[in-house]
Amino acid sequence: MQSKNKITPFLMFAGNAEHAINFYKSIFEEIEISEQKYYPENTPERGGKLMSAKLDICGNRFYISTGGEYFRFAESFSFMVECDSQEEIDRFWEALSDGGTELACGWVKDKYGLCWQIVPSFLLEALTLPESGNFESIMQAMMPMKKIIIADLGYHI
Repeated sequence: MQSKNKITPFLMFAGNAEHAINFYKSIFEEIEISEQKYYPENTPERGGKLMSAKLDICGNRFYISTGGEYFRFAESFSFMVECDSQEEIDRFWEALSDGGTELACGWVKDKYGLCWQIVPSFLLEALTLPESGNFESIMQAMMPMKKIIIADLGYHI
């Protein structure tokens, strides 16, 4: 598991990070887990639970840790999953929203409170390149959506 990231997200989950890791393993095909460390059995409230682990998810390195119940994620931070097809959007959307909350414009909060943006891979380019001429029409189509439906965006490649 070799990553060239100089900056690595460190995610502290309330309760038991191992449950979250198993959840993400069921969703992402490219995931490697290493350097798992567990709290000693005699640790109050966390005995035997995963203390920390290093993950590589789709080529991105993360550190995961079990924290106290007071650790919460905020909507101001999210991970973007760029999808190449509607089928891929549907798969990630259904998996990550299971037990979570569907938000607007392709955003979903999973059952651990972590936010994800499930978007078509062309979206950022279509929204940021002025020569594409698609910004207004895509924004109008996308604003009322929760899960993004590519066919309804009116984008022409």
